[in-house]
Amino acid sequence: MTLDAATVAAHFGQFVSNDPQLMEQTDFKSSVALLLTNSDLMMVGRRIEKLRVRARELDIPWSQAEIILRQGIEKARPDTRSIKVQRGEMLVRVIEELKRIKERGKEFKSFEELSKIFPDFEVVQIMRQPEVPESDRDYLANPGQWKTRPESYARGILRICWGERSQETFKSYLREYRSWKKQHGRSGNKRST
Repeated sequence: MTLDAATVAAHFGQFVSNDPQLMEQTDFKSSVALLLTNSDLMMVGRRIEKLRVRARELDIPWSQAEIILRQGIEKARPDTRSIKVQRGEMLVRVIEELKRIKERGKEFKSFEELSKIFPDFEVVQIMRQPEVPESDRDYLANPGQWKTRPESYARGILRICWGERSQETFKSYLREYRSWKKQHGRSGNKRST
């Protein structure tokens, strides 16, 4: 269902703005009006208006700001994929992160330094957990001392989170994730709509 800006203004004006010029802007009609037709997003009108103002202040076209907003909304939705697919994706991610840490191993000497270089890495978040011994953090920060390949090391790290022991279980996670990825492509939607 799509609505024109006049219908949006008539029914949702109090949530968006009292500014008729805003309602008639082309980017509003093509972007925000469509957002407001979703019942779960109707109440965000004032925030969208603030985001539009902030985007103008930062000299970001609304078309780009809208993409960022939609990505944020998508991330906030719960992941509806099976636990095997989710774990397979995390395993792949941790393996790739460990490979990058190993490549750049000369740039840090401690876990804290590593954390500053890779603050968003899943493996860093896992190792920050209080139940992880300091010695495990030190080991991660010294890739020259790793006795295993990143693939094996990733399974060892994720055993901490998942309590899984069987290598077959980890293989099944990878199979499920790769199958899901093949069906949904690179930009597969993780969440229900």
